[in-house]
Amino acid sequence: MEKLYTISVFTENNIGLLNRLTIIFTRRRINIESLTVSETEKKGISRFTIVVKCTEDMSKKLVQQINKVIEVLIAYAYDADNMIFSEVAIYKVNIEDATKVTPIINLANEHSARVVYMEPGFTALEKTGTLEELMLFYDMLKPFGLLEFVHSGRIAIHKQRHQAHEIYHAEELSEYETILN
Repeated sequence: MEKLYTISVFTENNIGLLNRLTIIFTRRRINIESLTVSETEKKGISRFTIVVKCTEDMSKKLVQQINKVIEVLIAYAYDADNMIFSEVAIYKVNIEDATKVTPIINLANEHSARVVYMEPGFTALEKTGTLEELMLFYDMLKPFGLLEFVHSGRIAIHKQRHQAHEIYHAEELSEYETILN
């Protein structure tokens, strides 16, 4: 049965790596639902957070292929039950009608969103949460005149205390730091 899997990939920070990783998914005709890349707390090490909809067996095969890429230090796949994850969205809302300002701000407060910018004519709101929470807030803002909407990809960490990052640090980082020094 297909479901969403979050694949965490720790890599060296090299040019062209994103292309090599996405080819792994393209060859298997797997659509990437979300992709976020950022540097970790260790300089020169990046973390890719890739969300895909596939079977458990396919997620394991993807991780095996990803781990074969030279710059990849380690990769793991998790289902949603084993992850803490969030996304962020920014909503630009029409406030040319001054009577809309208070209801919009009240709605933002009720949904743990915050005003990040305001000027005559529009306001920008920011909200973090699951994709479902972000889309619910989107639907609630539509009647006010939603001018623009953008949301990030998923960021995620494993729920257990001992997870990929610690294993990665113990097994891979000491070897990598030796090479750098």
